[in-house]
Amino acid sequence: MGYGLVDDTVPKDYPRLEVAPGGRIVVSVAHKYRPPGYHQIVVYRSTNGGNTWYGPVKVDSLRKANASYLAYTNGKFYLSYASTKYLYSSLSKIMIGLAVSYDDGATWSIVDSEVIWFLADSTDKCATRDRIIWERPAKIIHTMIAKGDTIAIGYVRFNSLTTCNVRVAYNYSGGYGSWIGRWVDSSVVKDQIQPTLTQSAGVWFISYLEKVDTLWRVQWGRSLDRGNSWSVMGRVSWADFRMNGDSLEGDYMGFVFSG
Repeated sequence: MGYGLVDDTVPKDYPRLEVAPGGRIVVSVAHKYRPPGYHQIVVYRSTNGGNTWYGPVKVDSLRKANASYLAYTNGKFYLSYASTKYLYSSLSKIMIGLAVSYDDGATWSIVDSEVIWFLADSTDKCATRDRIIWERPAKIIHTMIAKGDTIAIGYVRFNSLTTCNVRVAYNYSGGYGSWIGRWVDSSVVKDQIQPTLTQSAGVWFISYLEKVDTLWRVQWGRSLDRGNSWSVMGRVSWADFRMNGDSLEGDYMGFVFSG
């Protein structure tokens, strides 16, 4: 279905789906387009409950890093995406941006192309050690929630000499203007990855994977004041996990149970 899609390319992104009232559905995924090295977020949409699909629609023409997330609120579809700038240079930059659609995904406009950004050099271990720009762009994993004009994005950021921790950036003006960032737990000296955000009755909840010694565990926390402060509530269970394969080459989505 994709125009310009390289035939022998397997998409490295996980498709995202968001459903709105009235049978409106939007699905986002990254496709690799010519010339080589270009990965772009595209959207497929349906207005009749999935019986008929339209697309793909390119969100914009920038290079993308194969990670997107969708949310619907107040008649608008929001799409967060990861991208890179100055690719293959010493100034390579990783960015998480935000786009919005007012017509059920038919057209998109960029709200903020650099909600979050950091240089992809040796000073940012979260970026370089997992090769997420050039070899494994799907590892720029983030999550998003939207309610009214409040948007929040959870992501992983370098926090010390050795660890990468979960952070949440939020905005109360539909993504426009300044964003506020908060660490979910800045006291830990453990790696944290794979955040997932959700909300209910004004309370924000987050879960993520945290590494202790050589094992991983599922943690969760919450915010009672729309992201300004976070309380880590502890482990979801007492089961630990091992990374499925080499962390440099394996997939963060793959874990095997141990214990």
